[in-house]
Amino acid sequence: MGTILLCRCAKKTPKNLQVLEILGETAPKANSRLGCSLIGVDLSRAEILDKDYEARRATIRLPPPEVMQARVDHQRTKTWQVSRMAWLPWNADQDGLRDSVMLQAQQLVAQAAGSAESIQQAKAAAAAIIAGFFNEVGWRVEVTWAAEAVGRP
Repeated sequence: MGTILLCRCAKKTPKNLQVLEILGETAPKANSRLGCSLIGVDLSRAEILDKDYEARRATIRLPPPEVMQARVDHQRTKTWQVSRMAWLPWNADQDGLRDSVMLQAQQLVAQAAGSAESIQQAKAAAAAIIAGFFNEVGWRVEVTWAAEAVGRP
């Protein structure tokens, strides 16, 4: 078995507007995206807790969804101004500055994808996919979830 991948897009929120201002976006739009992420459920760690061959029912425990990849939407992200805030000559590495800001934006996308709401949506989608798959072969499957991993950010 592999991994069920679910895509999640991070919307602009007041929490991530500071990075967006650094990136050059000043007016957030209601449905505008900051980026997308992939949330996955590792099916190789699935456990069959109960199965009834006659009734064709089973209970499966899955590991919690995890953010597997986060990416900033580069098509909608542009640098429009870089200015210095001091009287001293500024010989900063502008490429390094942009890389640092883009890393912050990518971390915001990953943080949004790892929110409780996103994880709940991923659980619901994964459970529906698993239940639908087994329903096609005549089984009714209930999906339960393992406890969250200790030390998970």
